[in-house]
Amino acid sequence: MTTLTQATAQPLPLADVPARVDAALHAFLDDKMRTARQQRMPVDVPQAIRRFLDGGGKRLRPTLCVLGYQAAGGHGDEDAMVRVAAGLEMFHAFALIHDDIMDNNATRRGQPTVHHALTRTYDDAQLGPVFGRDQRVVRVRSLIQIMEARRCRPAR
Repeated sequence: MTTLTQATAQPLPLADVPARVDAALHAFLDDKMRTARQQRMPVDVPQAIRRFLDGGGKRLRPTLCVLGYQAAGGHGDEDAMVRVAAGLEMFHAFALIHDDIMDNNATRRGQPTVHHALTRTYDDAQLGPVFGRDQRVVRVRSLIQIMEARRCRPAR
């Protein structure tokens, strides 16, 4: 049964999705940076991820996510839908970052990859003795895990 709310609800214009997703990603990462500062943790990781996410892209995946939701009859809380679409974009960014680590890529889209940028930020004195690139990447991964373990998560 279709309710009055369902019948009159206007879908989120697809042209608005990229800007709304960017705003959701920025809010999430800003909150990560704020939490990191409060816990006296480095903010380099969320900053690097934000630079990566801001480095280009048409936000096609989140737009298709919203389009699929709408095509399946979804309606309601646009903010929740945008957060899901932003999560999909963040997951894709993770996959690209992981791929760059595994392939030892130095650049992506003409910019240093996230792991190369972070290993340049944290030199040997900060990371301890390093015996090659793989050890540096492991230490950067450890830094990210420590931040997660310290509950460097957005406030709810």
